[in-house]
Amino acid sequence: MRHHADRQDAKDSSLVKTTMPNPPADTDSSTRPKTKGPQVFIDKRTKSWYKGNLHSHSTLSDGKLSPQQVATLYRDHGYSFLAFTEHQRFTFHSDLQAPGFIILPGIERNKSFGDPKRYFHINGILGPESMQKAATRPPYEHMQRLPMPDLEDYPVTGQAIVDEFLQSGCMVMFNHPQWSYNSFQDLLSINGYFAVEIFNYTSVMETGNGLSTIHWDAVLRSGRKVWGVASDDNHNNNRYGEASAEWDSFGGWVMVNADELSHEAITSSLLSGNFYSTTGPEIHYLSLDGNRVYVECSPVERIYFCTYFRHGYSRCDAAGKTIESADYELRGTEKYVRVECVDKRGNIAWSNPIFLD
Repeated sequence: MRHHADRQDAKDSSLVKTTMPNPPADTDSSTRPKTKGPQVFIDKRTKSWYKGNLHSHSTLSDGKLSPQQVATLYRDHGYSFLAFTEHQRFTFHSDLQAPGFIILPGIERNKSFGDPKRYFHINGILGPESMQKAATRPPYEHMQRLPMPDLEDYPVTGQAIVDEFLQSGCMVMFNHPQWSYNSFQDLLSINGYFAVEIFNYTSVMETGNGLSTIHWDAVLRSGRKVWGVASDDNHNNNRYGEASAEWDSFGGWVMVNADELSHEAITSSLLSGNFYSTTGPEIHYLSLDGNRVYVECSPVERIYFCTYFRHGYSRCDAAGKTIESADYELRGTEKYVRVECVDKRGNIAWSNPIFLD
């Protein structure tokens, strides 16, 4: 990767910029936010980067493989950490940890509710020490079963489940809203989750509805500062046909920038948004310098700058070649900017939002 001093201006003549719609002509540059730049959000040369899956199942709930088999599978594929999130059961398989591989204690709670019928699925992952010290409830124990949530009076009852997680020292992730048939209001009426699961690989493989960025943007437009997570939600069991045990593994993951591979460092970085999500492409560098957002990545077909308000734009090569960098000029009206890097096979890397208000 090029050094900072050698970074080229992404406004190369070979790049095509597409906008939907075109930037407004009446935007005054004096309204653009003033920043003390550059602010660097991603730099793959700093600290260390760790690959992990935050949503996983085993035979302790509805998965096909034992916890040992799942842990071995992910460790052998180069993952640094894994969260077991069994339905209604909190686990911490400390015995499955190894040099270069840690387990994050966790649980998934879920139930259908409402008319029209939909689902409420959230992960609780044991947070960093600061969350554990602030807990007002006893911590969950390994193999502790929790009752199926009562969601008759949603969102009040849904919020109560989130609050219980937080009071027990757990960080909360709102899972696969597209698969769950969730409306935007289902997410907006609940507070306290640090992330939305924007890509769920099992949902992609089984039913084709695992992408939930539209829900994420709805939450971001409301002014919430929430991160986006890609994960597997692997069950390693194809209910609808023959497939290998790995068929719903290794499809979506997070890359976390942390000082070290430890529970404290990884969960602290997750809470602060110091990570990106991907199904393949890598984001090497992301910065904000004055009015310019700049990104470098592995070779991709198109780079999108997703913003509100108004629409952002995308960049691609006029000759159809791959690109590895692009920039976006702020207009001064944006609440946030996030980046999507899409390769020729449709694999995507998502940055977390850069908040501008």
